[in-house]
Formats: sequence, structure tokens, C-alpha cells
Amino acid sequence: MTQTYQVYPALAEDVNQGWIWIEPCPSSERGTIRVYCCANDKAVYCEALPIDENFRYSYENLPRAKLNTTNIAVINAWYRARLGIEKNTEVMLEVIPTDDPMSQMFAALHHPQVVVRIATILAIASIGIGLIGILLSLISLLK
Repeated sequence: MTQTYQVYPALAEDVNQGWIWIEPCPSSERGTIRVYCCANDKAVYCEALPIDENFRYSYENLPRAKLNTTNIAVINAWYRARLGIEKNTEVMLEVIPTDDPMSQMFAALHHPQVVVRIATILAIASIGIGLIGILLSLISLLK
């Protein structure tokens, strides 16, 4: 769903997390979403967390602007940079729920923490090497 969102910076405890807080949230659970910035054709995959009363309380009790009531995206600097957007701006975003294994893999590859990205790359390489090994063993058995 394409909407204009007011983008706010993430809380200090969320700067290295693989999620964004968003309202309205496209799913009631912690689902994987694709966030596409309509202005520059950039996209990221990440988890989506709904903005609830507890989050609003934590966010608004810090010395910063109050959150709007609707169409809010609280995004850390990593994802904002990948999307090419600034904090405290209004941006047209398309937020699509994509809770399938491939999207979850992309979310891990787009994660702010390098250890998550490296582990995902190693897992993909291991699967590839394993498939090559199976293929080679099947070829040797058939000869």
C-alpha cells in the first residue's frame, strides 16, 4: 500500500535492529515487509513492528517532537540511508507484507548488523556447495 509517511529517527536501542516501527502496520504479527521509496526506486526488506501505546510512551517521553497519529515510520539510520531518505521528512513509501522465505533471506541480507549479513551469505554459500556435492555424488553413482 502506497502512502505518505512521516519518517522519524529510531530510538537508541533500535539503531542496530532489523526492524522499523510503522503505523499503520501491514500485519498484526512481526512480519517481513518490503519498503519501497517511490521518489528514488530504492527498497529494503525488514521486519515491521506496529506502533503501540508502549512504543509511543517510550518515544514521546524523550526530548523530541511528538509522533503524528497516523502514517508514521520510525526508521533507523541504516535503513534510511539504504532508502535514500532523511529523518523528520514526509516520504511516499510503498509498504508490502512479504512474509515468505525469500523475503526473510533478503531481510537478513539488508540487516544493519554485519554479523547477520555475513551469516546469511555463508548459509547461502553452504547450501550452494551442498547442492554441488549432491549433484557430483549423483553423477558418480550413475557412471
